[in-house]
Amino acid sequence: MNKLVVMMTVFLIAAGCNGVNPSPPAEEFTTNTNANNNDEQQTTDEQLVDFREDAQEVNDTLSVIEAESLVHDYLNLEAGSDTIVMFDSRLENGDYLISVFDLLEENKGTAQHKKEGLYTVNPDTGEIKKYKK
Repeated sequence: MNKLVVMMTVFLIAAGCNGVNPSPPAEEFTTNTNANNNDEQQTTDEQLVDFREDAQEVNDTLSVIEAESLVHDYLNLEAGSDTIVMFDSRLENGDYLISVFDLLEENKGTAQHKKEGLYTVNPDTGEIKKYKK
């Protein structure tokens, strides 16, 4: 029995030492950036910061809430008015379609409303137009 235990131990040690070296310690990844026409090396953290700054510059489009607010101001609506300005959908060209309607009364839990119109808002420029089908 002891010979079996010794043989198994030797076998396991030999199998575990199969000549594979552990991987070298991980080094911080760097890359050469030529975007600024210089030969400086950037670390991963620096690249992440640059990426986030670029994304903020690219993402200067209006949100749906900002578009609704623009239409509200465009129509000179007072705060607390019964006129509702609400996002409807996004058009194929990327513009927001904003629905405007007046809340007339509540009838048995359902709101009655009168549609005033539809407006488009370009999320890149903020341009507002009356929607025409």
